[in-house]
Amino acid sequence: MRSPAMNYNLFKMELYRYKNSMLIWLILICGLIILDMALYEIFLKEGMLKNLEPLLNQPFLAPMMKGFGMEIEKLSNILGFYVIRNTPLILLLTGMFSILTAVSLFANEEFEKTAEFLYTRPMTRTEIFGAKVLACMTLIFIINSVAVLTGFVSLEIFKTEDYEKAPFFIHSIYGFLTSLTFASIGLVISAVAKRGRGLFALSVAIVMGTYFLDLISKVSESTAYIGFISPFHYVDNDILVPDYTLNMLYTGTFVATILILTLFSYLYFLKKDILN
Repeated sequence: MRSPAMNYNLFKMELYRYKNSMLIWLILICGLIILDMALYEIFLKEGMLKNLEPLLNQPFLAPMMKGFGMEIEKLSNILGFYVIRNTPLILLLTGMFSILTAVSLFANEEFEKTAEFLYTRPMTRTEIFGAKVLACMTLIFIINSVAVLTGFVSLEIFKTEDYEKAPFFIHSIYGFLTSLTFASIGLVISAVAKRGRGLFALSVAIVMGTYFLDLISKVSESTAYIGFISPFHYVDNDILVPDYTLNMLYTGTFVATILILTLFSYLYFLKKDILN
Protein backbone atom coordinates (compact mmCIF):
# COMPACT_ATOMS: atom_id res chain seq x y z
CA MET A 1 0.00 0.00 0.00
CA ARG A 2 1.35 3.39 -1.00
CA SER A 3 2.08 5.78 1.86
CA PRO A 4 0.20 9.14 1.94
CA ALA A 5 3.40 10.62 3.40
CA MET A 6 5.01 10.47 -0.03
CA ASN A 7 2.27 12.67 -1.51
CA TYR A 8 2.61 15.05 1.44
CA ASN A 9 6.38 15.18 0.98
CA LEU A 10 5.96 16.14 -2.67
CA PHE A 11 3.41 18.78 -1.64
CA LYS A 12 5.85 20.23 0.91
CA MET A 13 8.71 20.08 -1.60
CA GLU A 14 6.70 22.13 -4.11
CA LEU A 15 5.78 24.70 -1.46
CA TYR A 16 9.42 25.01 -0.46
CA ARG A 17 10.52 25.30 -4.09
CA TYR A 18 8.30 28.32 -4.73
CA LYS A 19 8.32 30.04 -1.33
CA ASN A 20 11.09 32.50 -2.22
CA SER A 21 9.36 33.39 -5.46
CA MET A 22 6.10 33.93 -3.60
CA LEU A 23 7.79 36.17 -1.02
CA ILE A 24 9.28 38.37 -3.75
CA TRP A 25 5.90 38.74 -5.45
CA LEU A 26 4.23 39.44 -2.09
CA ILE A 27 6.70 42.19 -1.22
CA LEU A 28 6.14 43.79 -4.62
CA ILE A 29 2.34 43.55 -4.48
CA CYS A 30 1.96 44.69 -0.86
CA GLY A 31 4.48 47.49 -1.29
CA LEU A 32 2.62 48.88 -4.31
CA ILE A 33 -0.75 48.64 -2.54
CA ILE A 34 0.49 50.60 0.48
CA LEU A 35 2.29 53.18 -1.67
CA ASP A 36 -0.74 53.74 -3.88
CA MET A 37 -3.19 54.06 -0.99
CA ALA A 38 -0.86 56.54 0.70
CA LEU A 39 -1.51 58.81 -2.29
CA TYR A 40 -5.27 58.85 -1.68
CA GLU A 41 -5.23 61.59 0.94
CA ILE A 42 -2.82 63.64 -1.19
CA PHE A 43 -5.07 63.04 -4.19
CA LEU A 44 -7.98 64.63 -2.32
CA LYS A 45 -6.13 67.43 -0.54
CA GLU A 46 -4.13 68.69 -3.50
CA GLY A 47 -7.23 69.23 -5.59
CA MET A 48 -6.27 66.64 -8.19
CA LEU A 49 -9.83 65.37 -8.31
CA LYS A 50 -11.17 68.81 -9.26
CA ASN A 51 -8.53 69.12 -11.95
CA LEU A 52 -9.56 65.77 -13.40
CA GLU A 53 -13.27 66.56 -13.44
CA PRO A 54 -13.30 68.69 -16.63
CA LEU A 55 -11.25 66.03 -18.43
CA LEU A 56 -13.51 63.17 -17.36
CA ASN A 57 -16.62 65.11 -18.36
CA GLN A 58 -15.51 65.85 -21.92
CA PRO A 59 -18.11 64.45 -24.37
CA PHE A 60 -15.49 62.55 -26.35
CA LEU A 61 -13.69 61.00 -23.36
CA ALA A 62 -16.56 60.55 -20.90
CA PRO A 63 -17.97 57.26 -22.32
CA MET A 64 -14.52 55.69 -22.55
CA MET A 65 -13.51 56.85 -19.05
CA LYS A 66 -16.78 55.52 -17.66
CA GLY A 67 -16.02 52.16 -19.28
CA PHE A 68 -12.68 52.13 -17.47
CA GLY A 69 -14.43 53.01 -14.20
CA MET A 70 -12.88 56.48 -14.09
CA GLU A 71 -15.77 58.38 -12.53
CA ILE A 72 -15.61 61.23 -10.04
CA GLU A 73 -17.88 59.51 -7.52
CA LYS A 74 -15.65 56.43 -7.54
CA LEU A 75 -12.39 58.34 -7.29
CA SER A 76 -13.69 60.41 -4.37
CA ASN A 77 -14.62 57.26 -2.42
CA ILE A 78 -11.72 55.34 -0.90
CA LEU A 79 -13.21 51.97 -1.86
CA GLY A 80 -13.82 53.15 -5.42
CA PHE A 81 -10.31 54.60 -5.52
CA TYR A 82 -8.90 51.27 -4.36
CA VAL A 83 -10.74 49.33 -7.07
CA ILE A 84 -9.74 51.75 -9.84
CA ARG A 85 -6.11 52.10 -8.80
CA ASN A 86 -5.20 48.81 -7.14
CA THR A 87 -7.46 46.11 -8.54
CA PRO A 88 -5.90 46.06 -12.06
CA LEU A 89 -2.43 45.99 -10.51
CA ILE A 90 -3.27 43.19 -8.08
CA LEU A 91 -5.01 41.11 -10.75
CA LEU A 92 -2.08 41.49 -13.14
CA LEU A 93 0.62 40.62 -10.61
CA THR A 94 -1.22 37.75 -8.91
CA GLY A 95 -2.24 36.50 -12.35
CA MET A 96 1.38 36.47 -13.50
CA PHE A 97 2.50 34.70 -10.34
CA SER A 98 -0.25 32.09 -10.73
CA ILE A 99 0.33 31.26 -14.38
CA LEU A 100 4.14 31.23 -14.02
CA THR A 101 3.93 28.92 -11.01
CA ALA A 102 1.48 26.58 -12.75
CA VAL A 103 3.55 26.51 -15.94
CA SER A 104 6.68 25.53 -14.07
CA LEU A 105 5.01 22.70 -12.10
CA PHE A 106 5.59 20.09 -14.80
CA ALA A 107 7.55 21.86 -17.52
CA ASN A 108 10.53 22.45 -15.22
CA GLU A 109 10.79 18.74 -14.48
CA GLU A 110 11.35 18.08 -18.17
CA PHE A 111 13.54 21.13 -18.72
CA GLU A 112 15.76 20.14 -15.78
CA LYS A 113 15.57 16.46 -16.87
CA THR A 114 14.23 15.31 -13.50
CA ALA A 115 10.86 14.13 -14.84
CA GLU A 116 11.89 10.50 -15.33
CA PHE A 117 13.21 10.30 -11.77
CA LEU A 118 9.98 11.75 -10.35
CA TYR A 119 7.58 9.72 -12.47
CA THR A 120 9.31 6.40 -11.79
CA ARG A 121 8.97 6.75 -8.02
CA PRO A 122 6.23 4.64 -6.37
CA MET A 123 3.59 7.32 -6.99
CA THR A 124 0.90 7.40 -9.63
CA ARG A 125 0.64 10.31 -12.03
CA THR A 126 -2.67 11.17 -10.40
CA GLU A 127 -0.91 11.54 -7.05
CA ILE A 128 1.86 13.64 -8.58
CA PHE A 129 -0.64 15.87 -10.37
CA GLY A 130 -2.76 16.23 -7.23
CA ALA A 131 0.16 17.12 -4.95
CA LYS A 132 1.56 19.69 -7.37
CA VAL A 133 -1.79 21.33 -8.11
CA LEU A 134 -2.68 21.47 -4.41
CA ALA A 135 0.65 23.17 -3.71
CA CYS A 136 -0.03 25.68 -6.48
CA MET A 137 -3.51 26.42 -5.12
CA THR A 138 -2.10 26.86 -1.62
CA LEU A 139 0.46 29.39 -2.86
CA ILE A 140 -2.26 31.26 -4.76
CA PHE A 141 -4.48 31.30 -1.68
CA ILE A 142 -1.64 32.67 0.46
CA ILE A 143 -0.62 35.42 -1.96
CA ASN A 144 -4.22 36.54 -2.49
CA SER A 145 -5.02 36.43 1.23
CA VAL A 146 -2.00 38.55 2.15
CA ALA A 147 -2.82 41.01 -0.65
CA VAL A 148 -6.40 41.32 0.62
CA LEU A 149 -5.22 41.79 4.20
CA THR A 150 -2.74 44.45 3.09
CA GLY A 151 -5.46 46.21 1.12
CA PHE A 152 -7.86 46.16 4.06
CA VAL A 153 -5.27 47.50 6.50
CA SER A 154 -4.36 50.23 3.99
CA LEU A 155 -8.01 51.21 3.62
CA GLU A 156 -8.36 51.43 7.40
CA ILE A 157 -5.21 53.53 7.77
CA PHE A 158 -5.81 56.01 4.95
CA LYS A 159 -9.61 56.33 4.99
CA THR A 160 -11.03 59.83 5.49
CA GLU A 161 -14.55 58.54 6.15
CA ASP A 162 -16.23 55.21 6.81
CA TYR A 163 -16.95 52.80 3.97
CA GLU A 164 -18.79 49.51 3.39
CA LYS A 165 -16.44 46.66 4.27
CA ALA A 166 -18.48 43.72 2.97
CA PRO A 167 -18.17 44.74 -0.72
CA PHE A 168 -14.39 44.88 -0.35
CA PHE A 169 -14.16 41.26 0.77
CA ILE A 170 -16.76 40.10 -1.76
CA HIS A 171 -14.82 41.83 -4.54
CA SER A 172 -11.62 40.13 -3.36
CA ILE A 173 -13.11 36.74 -4.28
CA TYR A 174 -12.82 37.75 -7.93
CA GLY A 175 -9.08 38.13 -7.44
CA PHE A 176 -8.77 34.56 -6.21
CA LEU A 177 -10.91 33.25 -9.08
CA THR A 178 -8.88 35.21 -11.63
CA SER A 179 -5.64 33.78 -10.22
CA LEU A 180 -7.03 30.24 -10.36
CA THR A 181 -8.13 30.81 -13.96
CA PHE A 182 -4.65 31.86 -15.03
CA ALA A 183 -3.21 28.95 -13.05
CA SER A 184 -5.48 26.53 -14.93
CA ILE A 185 -4.30 28.06 -18.22
CA GLY A 186 -0.74 27.55 -17.00
CA LEU A 187 -1.48 23.91 -16.19
CA VAL A 188 -2.65 23.31 -19.75
CA ILE A 189 0.49 24.95 -21.15
CA SER A 190 2.68 22.98 -18.76
CA ALA A 191 1.00 19.66 -19.58
CA VAL A 192 0.99 20.16 -23.35
CA ALA A 193 4.45 21.74 -23.77
CA LYS A 194 7.32 19.46 -24.76
CA ARG A 195 9.99 21.49 -22.98
CA GLY A 196 10.08 24.37 -20.51
CA ARG A 197 11.87 26.82 -22.80
CA GLY A 198 9.99 29.97 -23.78
CA LEU A 199 6.96 29.24 -21.65
CA PHE A 200 7.52 32.07 -19.19
CA ALA A 201 7.42 34.70 -21.94
CA LEU A 202 4.27 33.09 -23.35
CA SER A 203 2.65 33.10 -19.91
CA VAL A 204 3.33 36.79 -19.30
CA ALA A 205 2.08 37.57 -22.81
CA ILE A 206 -1.19 35.75 -22.07
CA VAL A 207 -1.83 37.76 -18.90
CA MET A 208 -0.91 41.09 -20.47
CA GLY A 209 -2.70 40.27 -23.71
CA THR A 210 -5.98 39.36 -22.04
CA TYR A 211 -5.73 42.50 -19.88
CA PHE A 212 -5.40 44.74 -22.92
CA LEU A 213 -8.22 42.88 -24.67
CA ASP A 214 -10.43 43.76 -21.71
CA LEU A 215 -9.36 47.41 -21.97
CA ILE A 216 -10.11 47.47 -25.70
CA SER A 217 -13.54 45.94 -25.08
CA LYS A 218 -14.42 48.89 -22.85
CA VAL A 219 -13.57 51.58 -25.40
CA SER A 220 -16.90 51.31 -27.23
CA GLU A 221 -19.89 49.02 -27.69
CA SER A 222 -18.54 47.85 -31.05
CA THR A 223 -15.53 46.26 -29.35
CA ALA A 224 -17.37 44.90 -26.28
CA TYR A 225 -17.44 41.32 -27.61
CA ILE A 226 -13.63 41.12 -27.44
CA GLY A 227 -13.72 41.15 -23.65
CA PHE A 228 -15.52 37.82 -23.36
CA ILE A 229 -12.26 35.90 -23.90
CA SER A 230 -10.49 37.77 -21.10
CA PRO A 231 -10.66 36.67 -17.43
CA PHE A 232 -10.51 40.36 -16.46
CA HIS A 233 -13.88 40.90 -18.13
CA TYR A 234 -15.60 38.77 -15.49
CA VAL A 235 -14.45 40.85 -12.51
CA ASP A 236 -17.37 43.03 -11.37
CA ASN A 237 -15.83 46.37 -10.38
CA ASP A 238 -19.12 48.21 -9.70
CA ILE A 239 -18.34 47.96 -6.02
CA LEU A 240 -20.25 51.08 -4.95
CA VAL A 241 -23.68 49.88 -6.09
CA PRO A 242 -26.15 49.11 -3.28
CA ASP A 243 -26.27 45.46 -2.18
CA TYR A 244 -23.09 44.62 -4.09
CA THR A 245 -22.64 40.86 -4.33
CA LEU A 246 -21.04 38.24 -6.54
CA ASN A 247 -22.28 38.11 -10.11
CA MET A 248 -23.39 34.48 -10.37
CA LEU A 249 -22.95 34.37 -14.16
CA TYR A 250 -19.39 35.66 -13.91
CA THR A 251 -18.60 33.43 -10.94
CA GLY A 252 -19.99 30.40 -12.75
CA THR A 253 -17.91 31.24 -15.81
CA PHE A 254 -14.78 31.36 -13.67
CA VAL A 255 -15.54 28.06 -11.94
CA ALA A 256 -16.46 26.26 -15.17
CA THR A 257 -13.31 27.50 -16.93
CA ILE A 258 -11.08 26.44 -14.04
CA LEU A 259 -12.62 22.96 -13.82
CA ILE A 260 -12.57 22.32 -17.58
CA LEU A 261 -8.97 23.47 -18.08
CA THR A 262 -7.72 21.61 -15.00
CA LEU A 263 -9.49 18.42 -16.08
CA PHE A 264 -8.05 18.73 -19.59
CA SER A 265 -4.51 19.22 -18.27
CA TYR A 266 -4.94 16.25 -15.90
CA LEU A 267 -6.16 13.90 -18.66
CA TYR A 268 -3.39 15.05 -21.00
CA PHE A 269 -0.79 14.65 -18.26
CA LEU A 270 -1.84 11.03 -17.65
CA LYS A 271 -1.00 10.09 -21.25
CA LYS A 272 1.96 12.39 -21.80
CA ASP A 273 5.28 10.87 -22.84
CA ILE A 274 8.18 11.66 -20.51
CA LEU A 275 11.02 13.53 -22.17
CA ASN A 276 14.54 12.67 -21.01
